[in-house]
Amino acid sequence: MRRASILLFALLLAGCPDGTVDLPLLSATPSSIDFGDASPGDSVSIDFALTNPGPDTVLVSSITAQDGDASPFRTNFVPGLELEANQAHVVTATFDAPSAPGVHDSALEVTWEAQPLITGGGPGGSGGEDATRSLLVSVTAFVLGADDDDSSDDDDSGDDDDSSDDDDSGDDDDSGDDDDSGDDDDSGDDDD
Repeated sequence: MRRASILLFALLLAGCPDGTVDLPLLSATPSSIDFGDASPGDSVSIDFALTNPGPDTVLVSSITAQDGDASPFRTNFVPGLELEANQAHVVTATFDAPSAPGVHDSALEVTWEAQPLITGGGPGGSGGEDATRSLLVSVTAFVLGADDDDSSDDDDSGDDDDSSDDDDSGDDDDSGDDDDSGDDDDSGDDDD
């Protein structure tokens, strides 16, 4: 039995020249979030998933925007999330559009800890120490300004041209006739 344990230990170390075994890797899907266009004051939310492919449980301690507390990006994350191997958790990211128009981008930093299988410089390594890691989820959004309005009608008349004539007769009066004779009947005589 002792011989099998030594062989297993040697096989583990053979795959890791420095005597360490990689920690489980937490991943985010998608790893980049584009909130699209928003008007000032809008809130736009998009979900992303944190996944622990294993082999150990990870403790997600925080998700923070890299541009600080005044960031327009936030999440619904509650610190202390434990993800077991092969488990996923959905997080909602929200962009609260500020009044400043233009591109707003940042990254959400996800910080997590895991128990490594083996650490240290080979046989007799320290083992069992927690290690903190982080990953980044890039986030971007565009806030529309006054010049970014999609409307092409500027005169509030309901049509897309700049004339003040709203009927389709081609003249500027509301009579409906197109001739300038002043005679609205169709009899053909001028009533002398």
